[in-house]
Amino acid sequence: MPDSSLQSAYEELKNKTEALFEAKKDSFAFVSDNSVSGGINGHVVFSFVSVGPLFASFQRHAVIGYSLNDSTLYVEVRQLIGQVWVRRFRNTSSTRWLVPGSGIPAVIRDINGDGLGDLLILQETQAMLQPALRYGAWLFSLKEGFQEVKGFNRICNPVYDVTEKKVIGFQPVSCNQRVALYEEYRFVKGPAVERKRTVLLDCCCATGECTTCKVIVDGKERTDVPRSSAFSYVPVLYKEQIKALCK
Repeated sequence: MPDSSLQSAYEELKNKTEALFEAKKDSFAFVSDNSVSGGINGHVVFSFVSVGPLFASFQRHAVIGYSLNDSTLYVEVRQLIGQVWVRRFRNTSSTRWLVPGSGIPAVIRDINGDGLGDLLILQETQAMLQPALRYGAWLFSLKEGFQEVKGFNRICNPVYDVTEKKVIGFQPVSCNQRVALYEEYRFVKGPAVERKRTVLLDCCCATGECTTCKVIVDGKERTDVPRSSAFSYVPVLYKEQIKALCK
């Protein structure tokens, strides 16, 4: 497809996304499928719109996003103030889609325990035992709006543990989780700082292949851990999973 046709195709994608926002902006709540919107010249592209009390229950926001080209995603947040939609945030991110179609391009999720939604934008996918997803993150506050969490995109498959009040990263490094990496982060403001790193080595091998395994916690190594006890070293969110795999 000639460059001019490509540019026109991406411009049309933008226009369709804006048209969908205009059609749905008065809805109390609307979420488009937030998924791959076909393709342009064989490349994965995204187009999505969400409207409603997305970040705070007493405010109305809209999140609009679309691909600018085969490796760039544009995301904008608008807030309804009176009768006018005002732009509160915009971001253009370079993306690496090594696993086309995996991951949701924009996620609203509380990641610091303040009860408000925060914005995560997918920046990289990698193929492993399961897709490895990395997001940029922006904390939302009523006074300061959206503040970027520096270093958050280092965290693989981030999940917020509500009980422990920390973000957990999980990366399966090899097949059947024979090597698995867990990272634990805590932050309210400022950069994402790793507080704990746990690596399991050969803890979940096939039955009969091993009875003990190696566990490394913050660089300190133990080589005689019974495989049935491996679960006790991982974050709470993953204990039952590892208990089942390493029984």
